[in-house]
Formats: sequence, C-alpha cells, structure tokens
Amino acid sequence: MDFTYLFAHRNWPMSPHLTKKVFSKEEYSKDAEEWEYIEEEVLNHSRSACVCMTCYHFSHICDRHSRTLLTCLTKHCLIPDGKHLNSKCSMWLARL
Repeated sequence: MDFTYLFAHRNWPMSPHLTKKVFSKEEYSKDAEEWEYIEEEVLNHSRSACVCMTCYHFSHICDRHSRTLLTCLTKHCLIPDGKHLNSKCSMWLARL
C-alpha cells in the first residue's frame, strides 16, 4: 500500500507550526524545581481516562540532574510519580 498520498500534504516534522519553542533548561525549569508536591487530599482516584496525564494543564520538565518532573501548571505543584496515571483533581480539563 502506498502512503505517499496520505502524507504528501503534510509538512511535518519540518513545519514551524507543529514544533514547540525550545527554552534553555535554566529558563524553563528554574521555578518548577522549587514547587511543592501536590497534596494527596487534592487528588481523587480515577478509573477513567480523565487523569492528570490527559489533562490540559499537565506538563513535564527535566531538572538540572535530567530527572523528569511531572507538573500541574494551574496549581503550580509537582505531581508524585505514578499519580499522573490514576488520579485527577477538580480542575481537570480535556486537552484540545
């Protein structure tokens, strides 16, 4: 099967509209490394796809030691490892 027709009209990965602006590690993560972890009472267990990882406000960054930090951009808090897979808060919003 020839897929060239399907992908011929798309300009990725070279399209500037599909790439994110790159920040230096210091510029992007200097504030987030100092954030506190989110309180356990704020997170509610969820069995659906509505979890932190699928939230519009979810993000992840690397600290200066190249460790991944999971963040909630609305609450300005770090998310404990694993909680982004099975928990959500009251401010969960679907990604657009």
